[in-house]
Amino acid sequence: MKCVAQTGHAAMRRRDPRRRNRIACVSAILWITLAAGAEAQVTPLGGTARQADIVLRRDDWVGMELVSVEDLLRQQAGVVVARRGGLGSHVYLNVAGSVTGRIRVLVDGVDYTESEFQWPRVFSMLLVEIDRIELHRSVEPARLEIWTRKPDADAPVTEIDLGRGEVGTRTRRVQLHTPTQSWWVGFRYDELLRGFHDFRTQRLTSAPADLGTYNGRGRAVDVGFQRPTGERLLYRFEDYLDTAHGSFESVNDFSTSSRVLNALRWQRGVRGLDLTLDVSHQGWNRERRINAIPQTISEVRGRAALDLELPHGNLQRTALYMRVNDVEGERFQDDMVQRADYARYDVELFTRRGSDLFWNAGVGWHRDERFGNSWSAQAQLLSRRDAWEFDVEAGRGVTFRGWGEEESSAGTRPGTYAAAGVRHAGPSLELGCRGYYKDLQKQSSAAQLFFPTLGLGPRRIGAALVDVILAPKYEHLSWALEGRLAWTPWTAGDRGGMADLHAELTGRFMRWDLFQGDLEVTLQTIWRLETRRVFTDTVSLPAVATGDVMIDVRLLQRLLLFWRVINVTDTRWEIHPGVLMPQRWSLFGVRATLIN
Repeated sequence: MKCVAQTGHAAMRRRDPRRRNRIACVSAILWITLAAGAEAQVTPLGGTARQADIVLRRDDWVGMELVSVEDLLRQQAGVVVARRGGLGSHVYLNVAGSVTGRIRVLVDGVDYTESEFQWPRVFSMLLVEIDRIELHRSVEPARLEIWTRKPDADAPVTEIDLGRGEVGTRTRRVQLHTPTQSWWVGFRYDELLRGFHDFRTQRLTSAPADLGTYNGRGRAVDVGFQRPTGERLLYRFEDYLDTAHGSFESVNDFSTSSRVLNALRWQRGVRGLDLTLDVSHQGWNRERRINAIPQTISEVRGRAALDLELPHGNLQRTALYMRVNDVEGERFQDDMVQRADYARYDVELFTRRGSDLFWNAGVGWHRDERFGNSWSAQAQLLSRRDAWEFDVEAGRGVTFRGWGEEESSAGTRPGTYAAAGVRHAGPSLELGCRGYYKDLQKQSSAAQLFFPTLGLGPRRIGAALVDVILAPKYEHLSWALEGRLAWTPWTAGDRGGMADLHAELTGRFMRWDLFQGDLEVTLQTIWRLETRRVFTDTVSLPAVATGDVMIDVRLLQRLLLFWRVINVTDTRWEIHPGVLMPQRWSLFGVRATLIN
């Protein structure tokens, strides 16, 4: 870690002072511009008016006692998370047709996609702090939006989640939120430890003692201030450190990485405008050894973001989003040095209007100093009739090559998409169906650098998404079924690990409320099906079906005892050629809400 930190500081010293102060100057100009204001309710930073294909809310998945964000994403139909080895190793993400390099990860509207390879590294997200996840799969690039928990109660909230499982797994999660008053504080701690796990499909040699071990620890602190006029100032600090051992190429591979974030967000109403200004500084330091080749990587990123929103009640809205990202990094591999020093600018204007007949449209200008200018656009028309909803959508998006990718890879990667959907929402039944087509005009080579057997991914794709929720309610007994399906019948180019069919069924078959709700017993189960996963003409994985079962016992609305049996059918399956998932194992523990 010392070597990595030194390379980062060296890069800072070599940097052009004019470039070093770019974000600071932009931030100062924005602050001077926003000099006066009036009372207003300011929305969260970023996001468009379109509805997500899937919304995962904490209240729905917290009872599943998941181990990590990767575990949460893999539960959803159409999301493939493939690893090079055990927990924490490099991840290849496939979101119903959009693959690593064409997927954006945003946290509270802020881009967290790492600049090296434009890689969405989901393991560095704290599961404890997530309030909801929104998946936008039918757009290009696909978006994985993570929204963190915010204080929203008049009393303090304290939660402690302790779990222990087989294969040496241990989780520790603690969070505290003070009431939302003139000031408030939020604190979260997330710890995941995993012991020895020989994930190899072919065990021709004895495994070292640390193969498959993982440890990850993260903290997040929020401090907020609010004036009676509605003006808000929020400061956020977050750090994360993890270490993983082993990969399918070499049992002696390892990766150690750290990430630090400091962010300041200011929200205020100014003459009818809702304004949100966000400035931050992020840094990554990483050491890794892949197939006996050592690497050290350091990166810093400064960002300034400004959202202007003109509200017109609930029926119409116009918003302008401006982003400036400044990236600097160094990558050492086998005595060779690669440096990155560039800025990225994004300006997007979105407008929406209507109720029963609703439209949403946006245009964007994007500039990467290395590759020049590009543009994006999207338009959506939505019609509501009683409990039915119909929509059509089309657009053009763009991604840029990340530093670390091969020079032969396209610098600017545009893509177009078209989608149409229908949804019905009744008192106890909700169902939806959506079909889409994507033309990914230029490929990304990012995945091949770590996953050489995966190919370049699809050039064109036609797919459909289906979801059904059945949730009748009774006085003391309730049950619910939730099913999702992602069908990808046609692609051009390498499929990149996409199955023809992904299906997921979540059932809460029993929930008894006894003794006026002081005792609550819940039985849940999750089942997943993936047909044969094809990477290239010569590499594929067989179909797999797995299931989990969970039992929760809640006492006095404060203390919850849980037991989760993972892979209950003891299925032997791979998430990547050469990488086995654990067979049947269990996680048990306690989750307590001390103050609420």
